[in-house]
Amino acid sequence: MTRGLVPLVAGVVLAACDHTPASSWAPPDRGPLTGGNPHQVTYNPGSDLRPSWLADGSGFFYTRERLDRTDGDRCLGLLPPNGGVLLDEICDTTPAGADSLTSFESAAVAADGRFAYVRASTPLSPPSIAPFHHELRLGTLGNPGGSAVRSLPYTAPSGRVHAEIAWLQWLSSAELVYLGQAIEYQRACGSCPVDTIRVGLEVVRLDPTIGVPIAVAGTDSATSVATASGAFIYYTLPNDSVVWIQGVPGGLGTAGHNFGAGVTPRDITVGGGRLAAVTGPGLLRLVQLSTGAETPLTAPGLVFFKRPALAPDGRRLVAEGYRFQIDTIRIPGDGIASIDTIVSRVGDLWVFDLP
Repeated sequence: MTRGLVPLVAGVVLAACDHTPASSWAPPDRGPLTGGNPHQVTYNPGSDLRPSWLADGSGFFYTRERLDRTDGDRCLGLLPPNGGVLLDEICDTTPAGADSLTSFESAAVAADGRFAYVRASTPLSPPSIAPFHHELRLGTLGNPGGSAVRSLPYTAPSGRVHAEIAWLQWLSSAELVYLGQAIEYQRACGSCPVDTIRVGLEVVRLDPTIGVPIAVAGTDSATSVATASGAFIYYTLPNDSVVWIQGVPGGLGTAGHNFGAGVTPRDITVGGGRLAAVTGPGLLRLVQLSTGAETPLTAPGLVFFKRPALAPDGRRLVAEGYRFQIDTIRIPGDGIASIDTIVSRVGDLWVFDLP
């Protein structure tokens, strides 16, 4: 894998990014790495999000919020499979990028080293909620700048407007799969922080050399998507206990694993003949696809999990983890106690070693 210190410019300044080698990086001091299984592998004051494995399982990329930078950019970091020292980082280090918040997300690396990701830039002054420059890009691990494949938002052939791309991954050596999403920006009150609400619209197949999205039949309002063996698309639907499977090319989905009444899986991931999904508020469950056997995945203490990613061989899983805290609050004077539950807004990454 090629590393470099020189900013890589692809056409315009907005496409520039930089590799930062591990020797120039030090993790923030938030305590020692925890042992055991699972174990926490990131301790960033900002959020660590959306892990995705290299095709050979030798590491995983993720989006790390850089609160140590004045612009608060979200960069792509690369960690070894069981955590440890950051191996590489992809950031916008150009002078023009200092006045905007630049985000690199949804990294997807093909077996031949092609590197797809979503990039967005939002001005810091005047402040803006929605990005002013947002696109799907394709490069290589040696030259991540690459070129734009599609700008966002866009109107899909179905007539739906895709404002965001999520669960980006390679279906085969020639085709990407992702979930096209709508975005809503909401505030609970006038001074409250903005919440970004993403809503699944449909699963999309896309040849990055052509850039024309093709909606996958039967995936209206899908909530997550995963691929396996270059020939199968797995997806989940709202209020549905089934993980659906569709062969490539075409056809309608068939019922795969059924989690049972009252369980609605989402955030699915597939690897090594296994499937993992979030099956409740922060609850992770692992499924052996050949037998349908389910195993809950838990962490010490109270941790809510999101966005799991199975390694290609199914032997490890990395997921976003959010600390959960229960506080007892006593009101002075009357002695009445109330219970307050708090889930951290900042996520770290946890790795499970699977039998």
